[in-house]
Amino acid sequence: MAIQFGGRSEKNMEYNFSYVYTPMAENDYDAAISYISEELCNPDAASALDESIYEAVQNLCHSPFSGTIVENPFLLCNGVRYVPVKRYLLYYFPDMVHERIVVMRISHSLQDQDKIVSEIRV
Repeated sequence: MAIQFGGRSEKNMEYNFSYVYTPMAENDYDAAISYISEELCNPDAASALDESIYEAVQNLCHSPFSGTIVENPFLLCNGVRYVPVKRYLLYYFPDMVHERIVVMRISHSLQDQDKIVSEIRV
């Protein structure tokens, strides 16, 4: 259930958060971009993914509760959400105290999501 603020729910409010990537998310990002660009020899697709991830994070900075809450028994913390970005899932945590989006993981949708989620720490 969304918290109400003056008749508006937190999901409908406009925010201006900053963002930060965890070291694990940075590694995920680098690996995905490198794989697409170098292994698949498709720098245009790598650039498109880069742009899509950037846009998704920017959108989250303004709507931090727009992602789906992760409901997984392997997740060891509450409040983690995800958004799909092309064939990837971007896991994040809306840090209300520091008014920022913490990007936790970026994984291809065909990867073992239970394993990915079990490695998330807030």
